[in-house]
Amino acid sequence: MAWVVNKNTMEFKESVHTPDYLDGNWLVNPELPDANHKYWKLNTDKTKVLQMTHTEMVAVDNNELTIADQTSKVIQAEQIIQDKSRELAIEKGFADGLLNADGTLK
Repeated sequence: MAWVVNKNTMEFKESVHTPDYLDGNWLVNPELPDANHKYWKLNTDKTKVLQMTHTEMVAVDNNELTIADQTSKVIQAEQIIQDKSRELAIEKGFADGLLNADGTLK
């Protein structure tokens, strides 16, 4: 079977039926670098798959770390919001006379 790489998205597919990928958007059975797929790029005329330079690989890794850090901050913020919402609901329950002193429903 064949493998293909999309010239626009760098999507990589293995074990494909070659005639399905002859529309000009795919490289069919290109030589592949001995590197993780995330470190692949195409040459300027989009005819070869190359390994990124060290600087480019570092940039990819830094971008992934930034995304992970931002995701972590969003999760922390969502947890704070949930905690505050819970506290406000309990306070409102007390204020409206719906909860006993121990927090159980009346």
